[in-house]
Amino acid sequence: MRILVVNKFLHHVGGVETYMAWLATHLREHGHTLHFFGMSPPEGEHSMHVLGDEVSMSPFRSYSSTPLHTAQSAMASVYSPKVGRLFSACIDEFRPDVVHFNMTCRQLTPSLARVVSKKRLPSITTAHEYKFVCANQRLWDDAKNQECTACIGASMGRRMGAILSRKCIKGSLGSSVLGAVELPISDYFWSRSRSVIHAPSRYMAGLLEESPAVAAPVRYLDLSWGVRKAGTVGSDVAEKRPRVLYIGRLSEEKGVDVLLKGWPSVSAAYPGARLDIYGSGSASDSLVELAASLNLRNVSFFGRYEVNSLERILSDASLTVHPSRWAENSPYTVRESLQHGVPVVVSDRGGLPEMVEPGTGRVYGDDSPDLLASAILQTLEENAARSQRFWSALESRVVSDDHHYGGLMDLYGLAMGGVAQSSPSA
Repeated sequence: MRILVVNKFLHHVGGVETYMAWLATHLREHGHTLHFFGMSPPEGEHSMHVLGDEVSMSPFRSYSSTPLHTAQSAMASVYSPKVGRLFSACIDEFRPDVVHFNMTCRQLTPSLARVVSKKRLPSITTAHEYKFVCANQRLWDDAKNQECTACIGASMGRRMGAILSRKCIKGSLGSSVLGAVELPISDYFWSRSRSVIHAPSRYMAGLLEESPAVAAPVRYLDLSWGVRKAGTVGSDVAEKRPRVLYIGRLSEEKGVDVLLKGWPSVSAAYPGARLDIYGSGSASDSLVELAASLNLRNVSFFGRYEVNSLERILSDASLTVHPSRWAENSPYTVRESLQHGVPVVVSDRGGLPEMVEPGTGRVYGDDSPDLLASAILQTLEENAARSQRFWSALESRVVSDDHHYGGLMDLYGLAMGGVAQSSPSA
C-alpha cells in the first residue's frame, strides 16, 4: 500500500512525532511505501532521520518573527491555498492509496482536507488533540488558565461566540478572532473529506462521537506501547533516597506547580528524595521562581531533553508524575515510563486514568498538592516496580506493535471502503 503521512512538524517536537517515527519504521517493515508531507523544520532543526528522503515540505511558518511576518503567517493559518497546491502536487506525484493525517491545524490549514475531498482520496486522521471540537485544541482556556468545555455540543454560532468572549486562544483577542474565523472553514472542509477519525483514547473517542460537529466515523485504537525495556527501579527506596521525575512541557495546563507545592510533604517523609524536572516551555521561569520561593530541597530543572535520552533519564527513577490540569489524550511519556519499569502517578484528566492499571501506579484528582503528595508517597511505599504484580498488570494493559498495526490496517480499510460515499468535490 502507498501511504502518505501528514504532520505539520517533520522534526521531533513531542509525542506526535514519536508516533510519526513509529509509522515510518513499522509500516515500512510490513512492506508499505511511505511518503511524508509537512513543514520545513525551523533553522537549526532537521527532519527526523527515520523519515528518510521520501519527504515533501511546505515553507516553515513562524508566529514569533517580525510583526508583518507574524501577521501574514496568522492570516495564512486560517486557510492556505499555497499549502494546498503543494499538497496537491505531492499527491499527484506520489499517488497514495490512503492519506494518514496527524496534526495539521494552523501551519498546514484545512486546505489539505479540501484537496483529499476534491481528489476523492480515502484518509484517516489520528486525533492527537481536540481540534475537531475545540479551537484551542486542548479543552483549555488560555485567558483563565483553566479547563474549558464551552464548545462541546454547542452550535456553530455559540462556539464562535465563546471563542471571542473568552479570548481562549493564547488569551489574545487577535488569536481568538483568527480561531473563530477558521472554525466554520475547518468544519466545512473536514466534514466533506469524510476522513475516518482515529482516537487514541476512549475519552477522546467518546467526546468526538457525542459531538454534533463531528460527522466522520470515529474509532478507538490505542497507540502501540512498544516493547518492554530492561531494568527496574534503581533508586533505593529502602534507604529513603527515591528519585521522582517530571518529563514534559512546562506550561500552565501541565500542573507542575501542583507537584512543586506538594513536594514538601514528600521531602518530609523522604529527606533524601530528589525531584528532577525535564522539559521547557512558557512556564519555565515562573516554576523555577516558585521552587525558590518554597525553599524546596533537592529539586532540579534540567531544561529541554532529547527523546533518545529517555532511557538514561528513566534508568534510576522511582516513579514519574503526570499532574496535568488539561484533558491529556494519550501521552507517550506515560507509556515510556511504564515500559521502562517505572510506576506513574497521573491526574484524573482525559485519557490518563485509562493508562494506569492497579499495581502500576496511582490516579489522583482535584488539582490538590496534598492528594498528589499522598499518591506519590503511597506509590513509593509500594515500590511497585520491584514486584511481579507490576509487570503482570502492565502486560494486561500494553498494546503491542502488531496489535496497533492490525488496527491501523482496519482503519485504512474502512477509509478506502467508504471513499465512494464521500462528499462531492469542494
